[in-house]
Amino acid sequence: MENKNIGLSAIRIIATLMILLCHICQFYNFFLAWWLNVGVQIFLTLSGYIFGKKYILNPSKWLLKRFIRIYISYILLIIIISLIYVIMFPNLFSVNKFFVHIFCLQGIYGTFDNLYHLWYITYILICYMLTPLLQFLFDKQYKVRSICFIFFIIIFLMWIITGKLEMLWLISYIIGYFMGKFDFLNKLKKTYITVIIIIAVVACSIKVILSSISFTSIIGMLFVVYSYLTHILLGLMLFCVIYFVENKLYIVNRLYNILLFSMIDKLSYEIYLVHQIFILGTFSIILLCKSMFLNYMILAIMILLISFFLNFISGFISKKVKQLYNI
Repeated sequence: MENKNIGLSAIRIIATLMILLCHICQFYNFFLAWWLNVGVQIFLTLSGYIFGKKYILNPSKWLLKRFIRIYISYILLIIIISLIYVIMFPNLFSVNKFFVHIFCLQGIYGTFDNLYHLWYITYILICYMLTPLLQFLFDKQYKVRSICFIFFIIIFLMWIITGKLEMLWLISYIIGYFMGKFDFLNKLKKTYITVIIIIAVVACSIKVILSSISFTSIIGMLFVVYSYLTHILLGLMLFCVIYFVENKLYIVNRLYNILLFSMIDKLSYEIYLVHQIFILGTFSIILLCKSMFLNYMILAIMILLISFFLNFISGFISKKVKQLYNI
């Protein structure tokens, strides 16, 4: 516990819970789903922040290490789901989609049914691949605005090539990276927090007002881009607020040793991989029986058990692979 940054753990835990609640709200077609999904932007900002505070001595080994952490749990899940589809739901299986998932391209070319949330894997891996370049430019003492301009061009070209506006989410990671480099969270003051909150609230309020208006195709596209950018801003605001509040009130710090909190922190990635399968689509268990309480208890147990299984197996395989490649 001494070496653990509970502020960052609080961000990770809350972002995980927000994504879980997002998909539960989506199941009930409740509008809050489209606000709670900002947990993804919080995760991207958090990842950028963590790696912005570190120095990568060997980019190839670092990338391999990050790929191992992301890929093993992910590919175990894909293999299990693919086998279930082939045996029980052959209409849901596609060889093309299987190989799309094998190469982690589902964020661009589409996912299997029931696995729509795995688009995130494509984008976090892109973020990791861009990280050594970020560090290189930073080391060369390029001005931050120059680096941001370079990455704006990169993101814009990736958007044009893939046709995926989701490429804008990479901005969350880049912002987080620079926040880590300048140790922004430990310099946070109430004044900064207030300004960030006001800007985010105003931007989101404008988004809500404009969403009720019908636009022409070009203006409509600009509004969509604006909506994505406000989500990035909202994620940044919540990232800062959670850290600031935790360091003032120590709420998560007091509750961390409660098994559920520490497990969510440790298994957050695997929980993300697993959760939507049992909330939306073919395998949903939210309406399994008449008791809502029992349904949610079963849901929580299923998510945690399978997340633990994936984490345990991937940890074992990761250890062997790291020994093999001496990383």
